[in-house]
Amino acid sequence: MGIDEDRVRVPHRRVFEINPQELCNFLECEIANRQDGTVLNPPMIEAAIKRCREHIDVGISLPWAFYAIGMCHLLLKMPCLSLAAYAKAIDLSSADWMIEESRQGIKRLAVIRGELPGYEWVERLLLLACATAGGLKSQKALQRIKKITRSHKRISGPVTIVAGGCNPRIDKRLADYRRLLIEAFKDYTGTIISGGTTAGISGLVGDVQEQNKGDITTIGYVPRLTPARATIDWRYSEIRKTHGPCFTPLEAVDYWSDLVASGMAPTNVKLIGIAGGQVSATEYRIALALGASVGIVEGSGYEAATLVSDSDWNASPNLVRLTDDAVTVHTFLGRTFRN
Repeated sequence: MGIDEDRVRVPHRRVFEINPQELCNFLECEIANRQDGTVLNPPMIEAAIKRCREHIDVGISLPWAFYAIGMCHLLLKMPCLSLAAYAKAIDLSSADWMIEESRQGIKRLAVIRGELPGYEWVERLLLLACATAGGLKSQKALQRIKKITRSHKRISGPVTIVAGGCNPRIDKRLADYRRLLIEAFKDYTGTIISGGTTAGISGLVGDVQEQNKGDITTIGYVPRLTPARATIDWRYSEIRKTHGPCFTPLEAVDYWSDLVASGMAPTNVKLIGIAGGQVSATEYRIALALGASVGIVEGSGYEAATLVSDSDWNASPNLVRLTDDAVTVHTFLGRTFRN
């Protein structure tokens, strides 16, 4: 079964009749055969996204509509939107073969990977999902992840990820969040993963480390070429560098790769989200997709607030709304609060 190439090349009203999954299969094959992206037609791809959204809104073609949106956004060079759609597709996938089928589709786009920002993020996320799905392909995927992360030391649990904003607009609340995190992590023993700089929420994790020197291991993930405006927080126990040129979802993909390679089940990982921008938004969704518990501090605004109002995610059983107090966050971490 193919798709009429004339219908693909000429964006008119009939393009809205194209089945999005059929379209994606066609594009994958054509790109692989031609060894380039000349077949791409942005209006046609945008129309496919619209049709997928219509399917999602009435609860049909799931999870395939999300997989198609993910690929379409990737082809339109909108990598964060692509990653978010793939995360939801993984979240809705009831069998490992669904994830594997999507992985094969992404592999067919490898010939133009250099033209697709975020290709590596999506490729690795799908690999992580395969490795943690527990199906026939999981062991092979896990071995690939271990090969990718072989230079990194094993991470010991329990593990909490602290994600959130570094925007100066939240600076006026940083003192409150500092007190919140220091109290919440009082007597905590385990690993905290965060952004590794002195800015915003990641800087508060450095404060937590300073207050709990012997009991907590903090690991910061930063790009190899740290932006000039960012200062690495050397109070962290360890700084791990990705090969990215700036802060992107690659840092989240890397720390999840290290966790999975260390034998850490995502269901045993907690993430605390406070405010945040586009990168944090993808961190929250990746964590939910892989099965982690995500606690969003209510009232912190920005992408944290967007997540809890997002109709694709707000009913997730792993999404927890946390009131802005240390006792609640302490309880979320699975511990009894002691004064």
